[in-house]
Amino acid sequence: MPLTSFTSPPMNRSALQTSSTGFVLLEILLSVLMGALILTLTGELLHGSLDVMSHCYQQNEVSIDDSRVLSMVRKDVEAALETRIINGELWCELGTRHWTYYRVNWSHELIRQLTSGGDSVVALHVNSLQVNQLQSLMLVTLTMTNGSRLSFTACPVAGNQVS
Repeated sequence: MPLTSFTSPPMNRSALQTSSTGFVLLEILLSVLMGALILTLTGELLHGSLDVMSHCYQQNEVSIDDSRVLSMVRKDVEAALETRIINGELWCELGTRHWTYYRVNWSHELIRQLTSGGDSVVALHVNSLQVNQLQSLMLVTLTMTNGSRLSFTACPVAGNQVS
C-alpha cells in the first residue's frame, strides 16, 4: 500500500456522515427518557403537594371540630345548676329534672345524651373523658385515640354543687 493512501480522504464520505437534519436513534432514546423523567418528577411533585394540602385541610377541620366540642361541653357545664361525676360520666342538670350527660362508648365516640330522650355523637376517636374538680373550677379532659389531649376549665354557675 502506498503511503499516500493513509493520508488521503476516504472514498465514500457520505456513508460515514449522518444527516444534519435527522436524529440518531440514541438521541431519540435520550429525549424520550428525559421527557419521561421530567413527567414522573412533575407528577410526584403534584401528588405530594395535593397530599400536603389535603392534610392541612383535614387538620383545620379537626381543630374546628375540637373547638366546637369543647365549646359545647363548656357551655353545658357553665349553665348547669348542678354537675355530677358518675362512673366517669359528666352529668349536668340544665333545668328542673332535665339532665344531660357525656360518656364515651366502646366505639370511641363521645356521646351527649339527654335524660328526656335523644342522644348525639359529639366527637369521634375519643379514648376517655376525665373530669376533675379544682376548687370552684372543673377541669375536663378528652384523651383522643391518637394520644392527644383536649382540655378546658369551666366555672359552673355560682352556687351549684359538684358531687
